[in-house]
Amino acid sequence: KRANIDSASNNDDNFIVLKYGGDEEHWKLMIQIQPFAVYMFRGNEEDGPPIIAAGTNGLTHFEVRRSKECSTTTTSTVKHIEQNDVAAETNEDADRHGGKEVVGYWEDGLAIYADGSREERKEVAEEEEDVDKGEGREKRRLEEEEFDTKDMWEEKFGEHLDSKPYGPMSVGMELTFPSSKHLFGLPEHASSTQLKTTTGIDGHHYYKEPYRLYNLDVFEYELDETMALYGHIPLVVSQSTKTGTAGAFWFNPTETFVDIEEAPRSGDMDSRTHFMSESGIVDLFLLPGR
Repeated sequence: KRANIDSASNNDDNFIVLKYGGDEEHWKLMIQIQPFAVYMFRGNEEDGPPIIAAGTNGLTHFEVRRSKECSTTTTSTVKHIEQNDVAAETNEDADRHGGKEVVGYWEDGLAIYADGSREERKEVAEEEEDVDKGEGREKRRLEEEEFDTKDMWEEKFGEHLDSKPYGPMSVGMELTFPSSKHLFGLPEHASSTQLKTTTGIDGHHYYKEPYRLYNLDVFEYELDETMALYGHIPLVVSQSTKTGTAGAFWFNPTETFVDIEEAPRSGDMDSRTHFMSESGIVDLFLLPGR
């Protein structure tokens, strides 16, 4: 059967709801446009938590294609922007004082003018606290962080040179399985069948490194480790008494790291995975199970 837009549930312009299945058994996929997130529900359990939530914690990431030639102009561009900012501040001060000559400032920062008058404080209405829902986080990160540009455009492995004409092309997304304490999958690792945590609150986690997915042929590999072995299978399955069985397949063949985390939530526990791949696109399969 084809998935259809559920118009009865599509009253908010920021959400699109897709319905799949029949009257007896169906699933709903709710897509939040800004900030982007995806939620999957079982049709007969709409009052409960979603069985899978993707991109809800601000970790969805994909690189912007870059040009190596443009990177040389970054410094001059920043200087030009700074000069414009200074000019704008100067014009703002001129308007602020109305052309009067400033001879000093009071302790509260208000100006003292040559004609004996002083600047009056402007009443500014209190603005509602801005709640960051993730949409500006990536933009600020790109603006504030100093990036390590080593091997940004090419990497050398022995005699082989691997060129990257568009720069780094990594992608990533986190998946949350609400009310779930049992995650399985990511085969080809010398570890337990049930996935163990690699990150967590206050540093409490079992492994120190994320699970690595990379095709290798390792001789005398170590036990109880997240190191890569043989195949690359980015499949995770959750089992829960509240939400049932659900899974996700991260369709990306490049080198991938996966963090596993247990996240407390209002007396309950969620399981969370974070996929990080070297390149490619975000191609995700959500598997509702039963």
